[in-house]
Amino acid sequence: MNDEAKTEDAYGSESALNGTTNPYYAAARAKAEWDFTKKDTTFAFFAFALGMLFWDWIPSPWYDTGISVALFFAVAATVTGVYLHSIGFRQNRRSLPALTILLAGALPFALYDGTAIFLLLFLFELAVSLIWIMNTCGRSVTERLSGYIIVDAVNQMFVVPFANFAGAFKALTRGAKEGKRSRRGLYAFIGIVCSVPVVTTVISLLISADKGFADLMGHVFKVINPEMFGRYLIELLIGAPIACYIYGSAFGNGHGRCAGCLTRAGADESLSQARRIPLAAVRPGLVILAAVYILFFIAMGTYLFSAFSGDLPAGYTYAEYARRGFFELCGVSAINLAVIIFVYLFAKRNAGEDTKEARDKDMPRLPKSLRLFTASISCMTMLLLLTAASKMLLYVNTFGLTRMRVYTLWFMLLMLCVFTIVLLWHIRPFNAGRPIAIAFAVLVLCLFFANTDGLIAKYNVESYESGALKTVDIEMLTYMSDATVPYLERLKDDAPDDEVRTGAQAALRERAGAETYLKDTYGSSWRGWNLESSLAVASARFGT
Repeated sequence: MNDEAKTEDAYGSESALNGTTNPYYAAARAKAEWDFTKKDTTFAFFAFALGMLFWDWIPSPWYDTGISVALFFAVAATVTGVYLHSIGFRQNRRSLPALTILLAGALPFALYDGTAIFLLLFLFELAVSLIWIMNTCGRSVTERLSGYIIVDAVNQMFVVPFANFAGAFKALTRGAKEGKRSRRGLYAFIGIVCSVPVVTTVISLLISADKGFADLMGHVFKVINPEMFGRYLIELLIGAPIACYIYGSAFGNGHGRCAGCLTRAGADESLSQARRIPLAAVRPGLVILAAVYILFFIAMGTYLFSAFSGDLPAGYTYAEYARRGFFELCGVSAINLAVIIFVYLFAKRNAGEDTKEARDKDMPRLPKSLRLFTASISCMTMLLLLTAASKMLLYVNTFGLTRMRVYTLWFMLLMLCVFTIVLLWHIRPFNAGRPIAIAFAVLVLCLFFANTDGLIAKYNVESYESGALKTVDIEMLTYMSDATVPYLERLKDDAPDDEVRTGAQAALRERAGAETYLKDTYGSSWRGWNLESSLAVASARFGT
């Protein structure tokens, strides 16, 4: 009998939950026994190494990122994949797409100069890592990607890792108890760590007491850097929580320990209990909301949709027209999405509309009257999003791109995809969670592979050269990532305006100085290396 079969009932399988009153939480209350093998103990050592590498290779996930971040995710996936393979879990048709997304998502760290938005990619990679481990071990609450991924997310981010958080330490101590060599090695390591403060203090005092000893230690320190040793020791200590989290996720999913705390049956039961608001209480609010939007469209008339034709309403500048109501429209769209989710979660169902067959197909329906109003709200929200996007594009055509404008357009595209899928779901119910999750993953990857700063610089410079833009914001390009260097070089040599040429030259000189944002790839740590910065350093001709 394999480890998975041995531990299934003890660690939260469906059969272990049948006799409980609340299957959603019952397994979390059960105390599962720890059962380690030599492979689990070996992986614990590697988990602590990964925890140390996390702090050594990822000094900041939103600034000064580089190839080390990509390498960390690749190494972590390799080590974890080998461990899971060793205990009987092969890659499958569900885990391979997640692994592909994980490895592909790590590439922008090595390709492009990092900016603050890379924090989103870093968090996305962490989430995909957990999904990959879950799919490799077959611990998802459903057999296919669906809206139940929210239950999986809670289970994999919080329940499984923290329920097995102490597993790494227990595996090491259990291995030390069972093996004489392991016990001696663990005790020796603990003794070395504990002796470091005493030995450091003694050496410093002896160096002060005798010049000969000081010269001898000077030669030793040339070979063994004490600062580096101290840094690695600190990284090992602060990396322990990271190691415990990684180990908890892999061990918990691999052996099924508390991996069934949140189940589909429990989620369905909780949703059924939550759907208590009568339809008579929900309908009036939806009717009023839909009526407000209809009045809004009638009152605005042609003004609201003039951006579609590129016309500027009388009495407005481009900036005033684009900004007026733009963020309010985006806010209204977000509120509408929250309203639809609220109705789906809490509105009471009629008989036959929330059947087991519909839930098994991940296609539960709303009552017809509610579908009519929520579908209408979805349509009007899509119209609001298209209006807001057209106003933003009109603004971009006049003043160029900025980071905030790119991110705003990306967010509106994401919202438009979500509402399109929701509208189609209203017309003919289907598993809407799958396309929404896929759309989100694709748009996140597109955002980072598009090289946002390079896209902004390219669009603004080419629009300026073609005459579509009257000028270029040189100051903005100066303080963006290294993607702007080739375009500053281009403006320095070929800009038709003397002021722009002078500004580009000054920007390049500033970036070349000690306080610039351009990293000297060959003089800095390898951790921050990326292809874009390397090419910028190699090709830039500063100050000429």
